[in-house]
Amino acid sequence: MRHNDPVSSGSYYKLNLVLKEPQQGGVFETDRVIFSLFNRMVLFRPDLYDHSVSRIERGKRILLSIALHFPWR
Repeated sequence: MRHNDPVSSGSYYKLNLVLKEPQQGGVFETDRVIFSLFNRMVLFRPDLYDHSVSRIERGKRILLSIALHFPWR
């Protein structure tokens, strides 16, 4: 489901590292990225931009997600 992750104050960043990609599906989509390396390492603002992952049809997706919240702007 396409969504965003609002925060009450400050800036919110996520760094997603795809450790294992599924054989089919599981594609990450967002309106805007700050940085992307082969769609395996993606830095984006989940508080500002909608994002989603398509349905995994075959296999599994293993993700390491690091969230950074800065309470100041």
